[in-house]
Amino acid sequence: MKGWHRLVLMASLVAVSGCGLAGQSTPKPTPKAPQGSIYWDNFTNPKSGWPVTSTSGYSTRYLSGPGGSSYEMVVSGQTAILAPAPTTATLPQSVRVTVGIAETGAGTDSHLGVDCDYGGTDYVLQVGGEGYFGIIKLSDGALVADLADSLALGPSLAVKPPPAINQLSASCVASATSISLSLSVNGTQVAAATDSDAQTATAKLVVKLRDEPGSQASRALFSDFTIYGAG
Repeated sequence: MKGWHRLVLMASLVAVSGCGLAGQSTPKPTPKAPQGSIYWDNFTNPKSGWPVTSTSGYSTRYLSGPGGSSYEMVVSGQTAILAPAPTTATLPQSVRVTVGIAETGAGTDSHLGVDCDYGGTDYVLQVGGEGYFGIIKLSDGALVADLADSLALGPSLAVKPPPAINQLSASCVASATSISLSLSVNGTQVAAATDSDAQTATAKLVVKLRDEPGSQASRALFSDFTIYGAG
């Protein structure tokens, strides 16, 4: 489980009116942060703070086109990249993050999702090809357990195969003695777990992508990234 770095992205809304003079239309609405959100990014602003990098193993950049704006991560080999949300707000210990994720590269065994970082203990809520999902616990970057027991549960029909967009909702709700984790994909809860290794540090949210050994390069697109308080 070496080589973890950090990262994520969103799509824009367009409305056209059929009223008025020929050739006229209403202006595109200005995207706004969802009500109640702590942090939100639709990636239309390439200076919003996410890293733009290019190395031999991975690259990241903002994308904008007819389909909307997004954040692209391309990864090759057995590696991963992460990016902490560039928010100046103080995040509560209990959070929920929503994000659209699509694997559009040749690789189909990449793992994409959300990371709740509690100061040395990470909880990764993720999806992949062939209906894969998981809630993974890491300690100082090393795998501790699959808290969702995803291998026993098997694939979920809620997880769409590449290159479709999967809408993730990941919750990390901390209490004095434990942390409750849940992962929903396209409106269906696919996994939940409780862990007693509670931490006191403020959670950091990241999106993580990982390729298995020997896999082909992955090209992941992230959209509609939003952080809410939870609990």
